[in-house]
Formats: sequence, C-alpha cells, structure tokens
Amino acid sequence: RQWGAAYKISKEEDQEIALTYLEVREKQYDRKEYVDIFTELNAATPAVSGALVYIASPDKKVNVNYLGPASVEDIARSWLQVAYELVF
Repeated sequence: RQWGAAYKISKEEDQEIALTYLEVREKQYDRKEYVDIFTELNAATPAVSGALVYIASPDKKVNVNYLGPASVEDIARSWLQVAYELVF
C-alpha cells in the first residue's frame, strides 16, 4: 500500500506544461508507469485508471541517484543538491 497525492489536469495544454516540468523535476526516477488509483482501502474499482507515476528503483546501474540505505542527513544532502541544480 502506498500513499501520495494525485492531480487531475483537464486542459491538454496544461497537461503538456505539467509533463514538461515533471520530466525535469522527476529526472532522478528511472521508471514511469501507469497505475490505477484507489481512494478507498477496500474499493473494488479504481477512482482513476492509468495515472502516470514516477518510480525510483534501487538499481544503481539505471538509477544513479539511489543512495541505498542512507541516513536522514545523506538524504537531505541529496535533496538539497537536486534543488540547487533545478534553481541554478
């Protein structure tokens, strides 16, 4: 079971803008998949089918940003580096 946020973007033009932004922001993730989203724990049918998700695998050959088992400090340092690269 996973928790997260999902956003519906109705206008095609807005979808293109969002995807362009996400391709940069989520570049550290090495997999993209389309999944069903359930809003209730025991729901029989999904609330949304085919939602795009970005997934980071633990395979260091394809996911160079994977830290492995890491301390909170190492994870924070990694996040700061990515944020810095996005801004500068």
